[in-house]
Amino acid sequence: MGFVDWRRKYAVPLWLRLTVVCLLATTSPALAQGLVDLCGCARDALKAFDAGDPQTYPPGTTGCATPCKAGTIELPLPADGVLRFSRFVVDGAFTISFRPNAANTPVTVLVAGDVLLRGSSCCGSLSVTGNRGDAATLERGVGVGGPGGPGAFRGGRGHGQPLGIGALTPGGNGEGPGGGWGATTNVEAIGGTFTGTPELQPLVGGSGGGGGSGFGFEPACLGGGGGGGGGALLIKANGRFTIQDFQIVADGGPGGEPADRTCAQGGAGGSGGALRLVARAFATSGRARLSAKGGVPAYRAGVATAGRIRVESVDSAGQSERFEMEPKGIRTVN
Repeated sequence: MGFVDWRRKYAVPLWLRLTVVCLLATTSPALAQGLVDLCGCARDALKAFDAGDPQTYPPGTTGCATPCKAGTIELPLPADGVLRFSRFVVDGAFTISFRPNAANTPVTVLVAGDVLLRGSSCCGSLSVTGNRGDAATLERGVGVGGPGGPGAFRGGRGHGQPLGIGALTPGGNGEGPGGGWGATTNVEAIGGTFTGTPELQPLVGGSGGGGGSGFGFEPACLGGGGGGGGGALLIKANGRFTIQDFQIVADGGPGGEPADRTCAQGGAGGSGGALRLVARAFATSGRARLSAKGGVPAYRAGVATAGRIRVESVDSAGQSERFEMEPKGIRTVN
């Protein structure tokens, strides 16, 4: 009986790797008048968040020290992963990210009023992306797997030839329910697979890509690390959600390169993560981009799957709005 490579036999089909869904759900027009509490936070005593005003930052936030129109801001996630605001405003050339909590929960942002994401030039960014797998080098050794975004999973560690041992070590598997297998001497590392449901309930991030491995016996035959999975982000707003020249990104992390391409393989990318946006109505102008792509594979590594994007509106007027989605070829359901 011949050898069967089970990873290739049961490989994820290409069509599934490119699936991102945008759903615009419509209910009664009366709901568009703000009679429904989408965030479950309308009765809470909340403060507004304004990226340009550091006095509105939650404790532990890093970013602008004085009022500003641009900057890099990192919001710390509380233990439950839920941030609550009366309004959420990012107006300027800002890059917003989130510091994971100890439990590495997904990011949930609940807003009692409106959300405004507007870049002063294309494009501002709200990001829960996975991290790149480390490249292997002679100085540092094999590549370490990249951490996933909030609510996502780490990539696999690269491996090489242990000195004095007569067999090559396979790369480490990516973490998560759809973690990619690590490379062997004759099989590439497998990219992470997104395993969330179409409803994105429960909300879960992407899985890590497999680590690369050496297939030679020289010191530089060291595999790169797998990319981390894209994170998971839910924003629920009772008001209007406006996106102008702005992007929300949950891409998987790229795989790390091997130390020597002649005798080693790179790490695979992490899968894309999850974006779920819920609001009374949506408005877009300029470039409004939502992205949950799989991470780019390194040398001789496999392709990761895309994540999933879901947009829900209770106002039928929101159905006329369209977002730029990544990857291309998405399906929109009205």
